[in-house]
Amino acid sequence: MISSVTVGTTETQVLAQPANHAYKFVAISNVGEALCYLKIVSDDDALTTLNGIPLASKAAFVVDQDAQRELFANGASAITSSGTTTVSVQAF
Repeated sequence: MISSVTVGTTETQVLAQPANHAYKFVAISNVGEALCYLKIVSDDDALTTLNGIPLASKAAFVVDQDAQRELFANGASAITSSGTTTVSVQAF
């Protein structure tokens, strides 16, 4: 699966929960200009700029097979502090 998602100041899902098995590879790239923040674990806390993983413009968050089951069991979401950015996701 390859997709691009516009992310703004409201939490936006960028990667869906895997359907049948854990992802073997995930790369989440911030291809836009604004800093964004990622949430990759499932809990009841809403994603904010204070609890997200910062992902700078033109940076990527890449995880191989060893960490997939725990990290992306519920997908991933992103947010910006202001403006919008584009997040590109590759997962299989």
